[in-house]
Amino acid sequence: MIFDLIKKNRTLRELIAGIALIAIICEILLLIFTKNRIYNSIGLIIGTLTSLICAVHMAWGIEIAVMLDEKSSIAISRKYTIIRYLLMCSTCDYRRYRHRKPGNTDFWIFVVKIRSLC
Repeated sequence: MIFDLIKKNRTLRELIAGIALIAIICEILLLIFTKNRIYNSIGLIIGTLTSLICAVHMAWGIEIAVMLDEKSSIAISRKYTIIRYLLMCSTCDYRRYRHRKPGNTDFWIFVVKIRSLC
């Protein structure tokens, strides 16, 4: 299903190629100019995979939303946007707070991020 979507959607193919090209260029620069190569490379890989997942999910959501009526289309688009946003928040929060114990502050930061969607 995902491969069919990628085959028939030229924009998605170009977006994936652009993400991959930028990731390769950034990886080369990271390997040349940084000291903690492994940690920076892991962060770049996590970011690249997250952006690829979000790009495919967005194309899939648009494909579904186009086939629905206006009210359902808006609802499903909003739902899929929230899913992508939660994925981005969880990825960023994991990388930012992995050395801390989860607590009340982390919960409220997450709530503020969710409220910004409304």
